[in-house]
Amino acid sequence: AEQAAHRAGVDLLVISGDQTPAGLTRAWMADAASRGVEGVILVTTPIGAQHARWSKDLRLPLIAIDPVSIDPDVNGIVTISATNWEGGSTAVQHLLDLGHRRIGVLAGPKDSVPARQRVQGYHSALGAAGVAWETDLIEHGSFSYEDGQSGAERLLQLSEPPSAIFAVADTLAVGALRAARRLGVDVPEQLSVISFDDTMIAQWTHPQLTAVRQPLFSMGQVAIERLLALSSDPGLFAHPFKLETHLIERESTAAPRGDDA
Repeated sequence: AEQAAHRAGVDLLVISGDQTPAGLTRAWMADAASRGVEGVILVTTPIGAQHARWSKDLRLPLIAIDPVSIDPDVNGIVTISATNWEGGSTAVQHLLDLGHRRIGVLAGPKDSVPARQRVQGYHSALGAAGVAWETDLIEHGSFSYEDGQSGAERLLQLSEPPSAIFAVADTLAVGALRAARRLGVDVPEQLSVISFDDTMIAQWTHPQLTAVRQPLFSMGQVAIERLLALSSDPGLFAHPFKLETHLIERESTAAPRGDDA
């Protein structure tokens, strides 16, 4: 986003969520509009129909990157996301192709749209392979490293633990690696771990994480480009953008041992 803004000759102001009121209020948007802000890019923020109304009334375009929740009736807000469902399916298909059949998932928050879509991809890949999914193999929580560790510990201490874990975010996968190390489970010899996002930390872990790469750089660029287009022509059609994910194979996945498949 910074590069795209620089190229366009505009300033990008970054504000963290704890510097704004609880939720995105009309007062905050009105204040932004009064200060000459041309538009707002929201990252993993809940979006409702009221935000679309306020955006139109204040002539303040909104772009939502990976909104954690969005009302189905919302119109007038451009959403930008990755192919979350397809990426989740790709991750699990990779594990299936290696020979894994008992696959756990660190599923993130239940109310997160991207996380739900990735878990739906998990279900789809298992179903297409004729593998029944089990509720005790699905661990919900936040996207935090700590919840990744605690969720993976519960999975690995089941009477029949999974031979692989799909984490819907890199932070959760890092927690899973920590849990495996704490419990004396070797990765990838005894447990394969695959993540989603492919941020920098995926290459800092040991072993390095196999991950579904979310095109975060491109998502930031597209957000700036569409925001400037809407700012100059508010009548443009606000259709959603979905950018393609890719599997990046590294060291954290391998075929299961004969007694783990």
